[in-house]
Amino acid sequence: MQIIKPYGRSFTETNQRVLLDKHRDKHDIPPFAASHEKLVIAQWVSVIDKIIRKPSPKAKISLPTPQQYQLRETLGNAAWLELNKRLPCSDHAVFWRSKIHPYGHATQEQEPAPLLQGRWYQRFVGDIEPTAITENVAQIIAERIASHLYEAELRLGEHSTERRQGKITAQAETIQKNVLKLHRITQGWSETDQQEYLAAGDVAAAIHAEVSHRVKAAQKCRENKQAPQDEHRVRLELAGSLLY
Repeated sequence: MQIIKPYGRSFTETNQRVLLDKHRDKHDIPPFAASHEKLVIAQWVSVIDKIIRKPSPKAKISLPTPQQYQLRETLGNAAWLELNKRLPCSDHAVFWRSKIHPYGHATQEQEPAPLLQGRWYQRFVGDIEPTAITENVAQIIAERIASHLYEAELRLGEHSTERRQGKITAQAETIQKNVLKLHRITQGWSETDQQEYLAAGDVAAAIHAEVSHRVKAAQKCRENKQAPQDEHRVRLELAGSLLY
């Protein structure tokens, strides 16, 4: 999901990326990602979508089945309560419901019935069937989502281990650190390096003198209405011939 683009743009400042919002205020990305209400809601809903599928707008029938709607309603209610324990978002309840039910409140039976489980279902729900997800079970799932987002990010795979920090912070820090860093040369010149450099003389002055000579010679040829000679041309290999 997008962390930066809906809320502004990022730029590099002091070897890290920062967010410049639409009001042109600067923000460090990790605290912004954890405190901006709509961005936090979007990150919660992104996980829910990976657990309980929502209808595809490209499908012939873009409405949910009654069971699909009820599953997202039950899990959405539990997640909303858990989210508000971490970050009060009561002013954005309508926005939350628009993300849980982006198709409205209409439902439609379908044959064959669509798959309800998303690719993260097993990781968060386990072997419990969708029909067995009660309000109490949904509360447990919501707590796992909170842990995933704030404390220890889960990974797909039967034997995979949790990460050391929550997904919100981990993703934001990855974006923050995604900058090109200049290579720093820490090793100084040795005495041998300095002797070799001095032995070569003033290389820059030698290149400048040779270029000036060739330019003046070519200019004199043109003044005498003669074509410049090949040795008057300044080519890239000139510097190499004086250096080596």
